[in-house]
Amino acid sequence: MRRPKFRHIGAALPRKEDLRFLTGHGRYVEDIEIPGALHACFVRSPHPHAKIKKIEIEEARRLPGVVAIYTGKDLAQWTTPLRMAPPIEGLHPVEMTTLPVDKVRFHGDPVACVIAETRYLAEDAAERVEAAVGAGVHERMHGLMDRLLRELRPAALR
Repeated sequence: MRRPKFRHIGAALPRKEDLRFLTGHGRYVEDIEIPGALHACFVRSPHPHAKIKKIEIEEARRLPGVVAIYTGKDLAQWTTPLRMAPPIEGLHPVEMTTLPVDKVRFHGDPVACVIAETRYLAEDAAERVEAAVGAGVHERMHGLMDRLLRELRPAALR
């Protein structure tokens, strides 16, 4: 049987965009300015699988140029959870809120969204949001492992 011949796979393709980028004439999404557009910056969890104890937004909200700050509790009032039901045997349906309300799922999970007049104002305000997120499961496991190793260590090494 004869294999089909592919023209594009593995072939060098001429690049059309190089000249404009190398000469400083390229245009990026960041370069597009829309008058009146607002900018968002997310505050993210430093821990995986951790309980959200408190999110303090008042100091950040008072900064000039900050339009709004939303947390999972705010968005839960306006949105419905996303239900994912993969058609794979053994996988159970999962529901996710727009932003976590009680518990973060992974390191970097967004816990608040800051909306401001400029990108820089949004980033500055996000740094002032105090997200009290409990120690993640990995930190708790680390402490448990230390305790177990101390108990299992032979008396001669203690």
